[in-house]
Amino acid sequence: MQVLLKRYYTKNGDGATLGYFTTQDKEAINFDPICYTLERPLFHKGVSNKRDDKKTPINESCCIPIGKYKVKKTFSPKFQTDLFLVLNVEGRDGIRIHQANWMQQLHGCIAPVDWIINDKTKIFTGLNSAESLQALNKFIGGNEFTLTIIDNEQELVKQKLLIKNKNLVL
Repeated sequence: MQVLLKRYYTKNGDGATLGYFTTQDKEAINFDPICYTLERPLFHKGVSNKRDDKKTPINESCCIPIGKYKVKKTFSPKFQTDLFLVLNVEGRDGIRIHQANWMQQLHGCIAPVDWIINDKTKIFTGLNSAESLQALNKFIGGNEFTLTIIDNEQELVKQKLLIKNKNLVL
């Protein structure tokens, strides 16, 4: 199975990375994401990941680089449960898709969420992360999938984020 993560970078890439998990089939029928996502920003103190053919140091305070990754369900000693491990992320180990409600709980990982809110300080919070992880797990229905991360549809992704998350300040 191939899952797409379509991303939107907030505040010129240094606020947060928001997005949603989907598949080509779901996108073709209608917009109904598997769930939304919350990640660290693209840039942290001017350092980013490899992007647009520029090589810079990998920084775990940033989201993982765009690209295609194998994802495998494995046991996480830290979380004491099975979670999805994103394999072969350049310069990093232990990158997972796991529940988290605040961007600060993530160190380069991806949090599935049902809803995203923020306030005037632009602190992004994800809601119902545990339930969203269960929904993703049910949708996948197996132990492995291919994750393709893209960011070339910024305005479209922004519009789709605002469909459910109407009060977001982007």
